[in-house]
Amino acid sequence: MDFSVVYITCPNLTMAQAIGRLLVEERLAACINIIGPILSIYKETTLTEVQEYVLLAKTPSDRVENLSRRALELHEYDTPAILSWGANGNGHFVDWMARTLAQG
Repeated sequence: MDFSVVYITCPNLTMAQAIGRLLVEERLAACINIIGPILSIYKETTLTEVQEYVLLAKTPSDRVENLSRRALELHEYDTPAILSWGANGNGHFVDWMARTLAQG
């Protein structure tokens, strides 16, 4: 199974937990890790520094598009950071992901 990690920033822990729970409940992700708080620095019209939380979602690569679309629907940001990349993992974890996501 090819799988990916999807990186999603959230403005607070409450939103990160809500999105993470739904992605797992809806079987779009096998597992979510929430990291934070982190400091994000970016420039729109002025230099901005904000505290955020990061979701790391582990999912089969063929679910990345649906997971990203669902995260966007649930998110309060107009333009949330939702990025993904392919990943390799140990066989036991990859097998666990496949079993977990196959369960109804």
